[in-house]
Amino acid sequence: DTHFRLVTDGYTGFLSSSRKDGRGGMDLYIVYFQDYQEAADPAPPPVAVARPPITAPVAPQPELAAPPTRTILPVTRPDTPPSVAVRDLPAPGQAAAENYTFRYERQLPTDAGSRARLNRVLDRLLAQPTLELVITATTSSLASGVFHAGMARARIMGAFFTERGIAPQRLFLRGIPQPGEPEAVSLHFAGTGVDGRTDLPVVTGPSAYDQPLVYKVQVVATQRPYQGRDLSAFPHPMIESIPDFAFNRYTLGAFTDAAAAKAYLKQSTAAGFRGAYVVASIYGPRVAGPALDHWRTRFPDLANYLAAE
Repeated sequence: DTHFRLVTDGYTGFLSSSRKDGRGGMDLYIVYFQDYQEAADPAPPPVAVARPPITAPVAPQPELAAPPTRTILPVTRPDTPPSVAVRDLPAPGQAAAENYTFRYERQLPTDAGSRARLNRVLDRLLAQPTLELVITATTSSLASGVFHAGMARARIMGAFFTERGIAPQRLFLRGIPQPGEPEAVSLHFAGTGVDGRTDLPVVTGPSAYDQPLVYKVQVVATQRPYQGRDLSAFPHPMIESIPDFAFNRYTLGAFTDAAAAKAYLKQSTAAGFRGAYVVASIYGPRVAGPALDHWRTRFPDLANYLAAE
C-alpha cells in the first residue's frame, strides 16, 4: 500500500495498492473511516483560476466581476468551528426578498438579472470570509442519470465562485429530488450571516433537509452515476459534495435525533449498504471533527451522536 491521502472531511481516504484482490498493477482504493481522522499534513490552499467574465449578446448590461481581479481570502476550514454569529438561525418567517434560483444545463445564464444576482452573492462571500454557501440542485427524478446531472449543474455553479477566489470548503453542493418540479439550482447561505439583511436567502424552512441539525446515513460515494439500489425506495435520498472533491456522496434519511439515525444505519446495513455511517449537518453543510464540539451546547443531542455504540 502506498500514497495514502486523507480527504478534508476526515472520514474518507484514498490509497494505491497492488493487493492480490486488485485488477492488476497498482489499483486505486477508497477508504471510509467510522471515526474522524486528523490530517497529518495541512491541505494546500485553493488556487484561483483565471477565467473570462460571463458576457451576453445584449448591451448594455452589467458585467460579472472578472476572476483575475479576485484574490483568495482566509477561510474557516470544515474542522474549525465558525463564528456562531455567521451561522445563527434566522428569525421565524424570515425570507429572501429576491429569488436566487437559476435554470440552466451546461453553462450559467447570461441575462443581466442573473448576472446581478450572482455578483451580489459573490460580493457577500468576499466581504465575509467565514460565510458558507449551500448550492442546491433540485431534480425532477431519482433516475440515476438525472440525479447525477443535477450535481453536475451544482458543480458548474460552484466553479463560478471558486474561479473568483472563494475557497471550495466554503461551498456545499447538494442534489435533492423534487419529482414533478423543474430542474433548477438555488443558492442559500448556511444560516443568517447576512448582518440582519433579508435580501439574501438562508437555509431554513419546513423541509426535512433544512432543519438546523440533520443526521443522514451516507451509503456510497462514487464519481459516476450510482447504478445500485433504487433510491426511490428509501427516505430522503440526497447527493452531497464540495467543488474540489470529485466524488458524490449519497445519503439517505433526514433525522433530528441521533438515536433514530443510528437505528436507521442498522437498517441500511441490513439492506446491503456495507460501510454506511451516520453524518451530521448543521444549517446545511456537513460538520465533523472538532467543529462538532463548538455546537454541542446549542445542540445537546450531538453528545448522543458522538457517543460510542
